[in-house]
Amino acid sequence: MQRAHHTLRRLGTHSLMASMVLFAAAACSGQSSPAAAPTATDSPPTAVPETSDASYAIIRIPVEANASGGLATAVSRGKRNGQINYALWLDSTQSEKAGFSSVVVVGFAGADALSAWRNEAAPELAPPAEVHLADRLYHVENPGRDSSIAVFQGNYMEPKVSREDFSRFTEDYMRKYLELQREAGILTSYSMYLEHEAPAGSGLAFMIREHTDQHTFDDRNSTKDRLRDELMARDADYKKLEDTAIEYRVHVSGTRARHVPLP
Repeated sequence: MQRAHHTLRRLGTHSLMASMVLFAAAACSGQSSPAAAPTATDSPPTAVPETSDASYAIIRIPVEANASGGLATAVSRGKRNGQINYALWLDSTQSEKAGFSSVVVVGFAGADALSAWRNEAAPELAPPAEVHLADRLYHVENPGRDSSIAVFQGNYMEPKVSREDFSRFTEDYMRKYLELQREAGILTSYSMYLEHEAPAGSGLAFMIREHTDQHTFDDRNSTKDRLRDELMARDADYKKLEDTAIEYRVHVSGTRARHVPLP
């Protein structure tokens, strides 16, 4: 618990300085309508392919702070200019123990596009914004999903193992379980990011889950418990990781959020 509290303090105190160093190195959603209970989805997921030069930034606005009024405009401008090829903005809907006020995940074609956008958006990236470069380990989404009625969760974790070992762990453990939830109709998308290491400390992992709607989110636990039990019964490797998961990461924060459309 002390380690997690230390990590939360590190997020606020040191992250801006660390992220500016990383940036320099790189340069060298509304009311929902009633919905039915979750059912297995027939839509094939879209697993977005990653390229070796893809770059991501996670822009975190701390709790009780507000994003710059021009940040959304800067992100939209980057999309129109072709610098940004992926953007997701989430606002916290959680009143207690939230890990962020807002978080924006931005994807670029490469370091040059990231550097150019960073220079143009510098005023919007000033404090209280905290910017972290990251790798996207995976991202899966259902075509035709409606993010405006979805309930998102953003979870920060601190890896306790090397980047390579954590990447294998999240692929063999978390992704298996997430995909079962998507197939059962609980999730319509999920993503995992791993921040680059920074002078202030090792990078955090950030997992995003998009639940179908409020009804599905409220009723998710019974289905999730059944899926986990069935997975452990038939998959010895998953069962082993379930029993040893605490050795791979420390939970830092979990935040319920809504999708915010960009202009």
